This record gives sequence, structure tokens and C-alpha cells, in this order.
Amino acid sequence: MIPCVGPSGGSVPAAGAPSGSASSGGAADAATAPVTRPRELILRTARAPDPDARPCVALHVIDTGPGIDPATRAKLFRPYFTTKSGGTGLGLPTTRRIVEAHAGRIELHTEPGRGSDFTLYFPDLDAPALPERRPARAR
Repeated sequence: MIPCVGPSGGSVPAAGAPSGSASSGGAADAATAPVTRPRELILRTARAPDPDARPCVALHVIDTGPGIDPATRAKLFRPYFTTKSGGTGLGLPTTRRIVEAHAGRIELHTEPGRGSDFTLYFPDLDAPALPERRPARAR
């Protein structure tokens, strides 16, 4: 069972992950250094503006694994790039395509030795429309 953060901040089990493993099974395991601290997979949702200040729903997929080095990070979303012996290299490129098809975006925040946070932003369809910005009048 992998601890996850539920909507109220409490822990809930993540389905589909092997017991005792916090690996997302993706490129977040790219670093080769051994990890001595417990590894966790954390899922968090929030209503928040995206980096362009549009109202969005954010899904954070966080792991406390080894993080991703800059050279690997630069290749993560390229089709057929993989760090896994049995990987296809299609998971993250497909994820990005699906997210973008729904007017969203995906971002990665990672620090080698500390873990990774893939954040998926989707438009918040329940949010009120933002007021139209008008240019300021010259006085």
C-alpha cells in the first residue's frame, strides 16, 4: 500500500501500485543512486491557478525517489526514450498529449536526491470566468 494524500489531507491507499513499492514505474526512477529513505508516491489535488494565472485543477504526482538528473529530464517527453529495461518510452509523451488535448499542461519539478513532482493542470470548468482585461486609459 502506498500512502496518498486525499482531498481532506488524510492518507488514502493508491490503487495499482505494488505493495512496498513507491515507484511510479516511469522516468522518475531515472537516477542510479540508491535511495536509503522510505519511498512514497503521493497524489494531491488542488484548485489553483496555473502558471499563467488561469483557474485550474492541479493534480500532483509526487514521488520521494532519487529525482531526475538534468540530462534525463531534457529527454523525458521524447517518444521512445526510456530508462527502464522493459520500458517503451511512450508513457510520458502519451500523458502529455492527453493533457494538452484537454487544454491542460504538465510540468515537472525535480531535485536529484529528493524526488519529483509531476503537476498536471486542467482548466477549472466550475470556476467563474475571469474578467476581461482592458488597457488602462491614458490621462
